[in-house]
Amino acid sequence: MEWSYKIGTIYGIPLRLHITFPMLIIAYAALFGYEYGLMAAFRGSILILLLFACVVLHELAHSKQAQRYGVKVRDVTLLPIGGVSNMEHIPEDPQQELRIAIAGPAISFVIGIVLLMINLAAGLPVFDFNFEKIATSSSYIFVYLAWINIFLAFFNLLPAFPMDGGRVIRAYLAQRMNYIKATHIAATIGKIFAIIFGIVGFVINPILIFIAFFVYLGASSEEQSVMVGESLKGLRVKDVMNAQCVTIPAETSLLALVEKIFHGSCRGVILVTEEDQYVGLASQENILSAIHEHGLDIEVGKIAKRDLPTVSPEDRLDDIYRKMQRDQQRAYAVTDREELVGIISLEDLGRAYSLVAALRSEKE
Repeated sequence: MEWSYKIGTIYGIPLRLHITFPMLIIAYAALFGYEYGLMAAFRGSILILLLFACVVLHELAHSKQAQRYGVKVRDVTLLPIGGVSNMEHIPEDPQQELRIAIAGPAISFVIGIVLLMINLAAGLPVFDFNFEKIATSSSYIFVYLAWINIFLAFFNLLPAFPMDGGRVIRAYLAQRMNYIKATHIAATIGKIFAIIFGIVGFVINPILIFIAFFVYLGASSEEQSVMVGESLKGLRVKDVMNAQCVTIPAETSLLALVEKIFHGSCRGVILVTEEDQYVGLASQENILSAIHEHGLDIEVGKIAKRDLPTVSPEDRLDDIYRKMQRDQQRAYAVTDREELVGIISLEDLGRAYSLVAALRSEKE
């Protein structure tokens, strides 16, 4: 994820921290410290750090369960709104998706119950605490932490896609209907919850408006992603790739390249070669940025993205679509036995999806 930085590795899974996360620590420190002083501000910071340690355990539960089914977990990223496990794909078996989805809330619930039992054993009134007690006594931090974990367990199980509960609903429905329809129903339920959150947020707590925005966008994004991915199943890279693409030598200046673009001989993402061997890609965004920064005399080889993975003509198109989403890459060079044979871009996938969707609509 952009604007996030690696802070460690747990069970072989990189742990990343989003640049906005420290803002939450500062906000809680200010909230506690404004009324109760410096020590309260320190307790507020500790509370957030402990809470997100619990969030890491929640996400690791998802990730470890996914790894049991052969799913590669690229990383876990901590955001101000929680954690995100970045998996290469979701298993097609609904039972496996169900177990992955339920693992996180189960861990949060167990953490909450264990902390409650410890607090009860310590003689703390677990049903009688308030903001002032948390701010003025370190002991009550763990009472709050217990209840917030239990709350997070149940909140995440709300059937509001893309939260864990939404994935549970989709996994349940996918055992009774096709995956696209199951995702559509789960996403629709998620959007309804988002609207409810938004309305309640205007009346009670503005934070719910932020959550509503996140849930609605997440549901829409997941639905679109599944619709495109499922529609592309059965197609291969060779079916839609551009085999007539123009290659540009690395020593070509940006001025000469821009002239080719204006004349229509180059467009989209450009394949860059050295001594007739593929070395990288140059996108329109790279070119425009380089012109502003270096002028028109710089060689295209110096701005090309190198060491990018290539794909095979026989690769499945739905796998390539997920790969583009995962790598945030708009195009890949296509090679066959190390020979450059074409290029496939997100636009090519979009055209293929539009055609498949039109054919399906015609049949219906």
